[in-house]
Amino acid sequence: MLHHGYVPGTSWRDGWIRRSGAFWRELLRQRPPGTHIHLENLLEWEPTLLADVIDASETADLDVALDIGHAHCNSRTSAVGWIEALGPRVGYTHLHDNHGETDEHLALGAGTIPLEAVFSALEAHSPRAVWMLEVDSGEDTERSIDWLERHRFI
Repeated sequence: MLHHGYVPGTSWRDGWIRRSGAFWRELLRQRPPGTHIHLENLLEWEPTLLADVIDASETADLDVALDIGHAHCNSRTSAVGWIEALGPRVGYTHLHDNHGETDEHLALGAGTIPLEAVFSALEAHSPRAVWMLEVDSGEDTERSIDWLERHRFI
């Protein structure tokens, strides 16, 4: 899993996507068999940049690691909007909660992310995505698993 390196507003978007797609195509052409890379969202305001990079790479071995906390606190698009826009391009997720201001890595249910809608969207639009908790403590892991069980997502 990698961050892709684009900082919104710092370079011409279309040129960056073209160069990025070429970079990932070449890197993945030279990779050991079975290597798969997930590009994580970080500061993007909306999901089309990552969708365009994935599409420009022209390989099934590159997809999105969707961090729902980053989408909630850094984006103009809701986490559900990200999932709907990226669909099967989401291959991996970072799951945690926050209050929409900073990347707090709280237990599921401890912040303001509309989690039931997020998990329903993941099931509907990104059914093959791997779900990974990204919380700060063992206690928060347990609380998150309890939340997932109570809401029947596991």
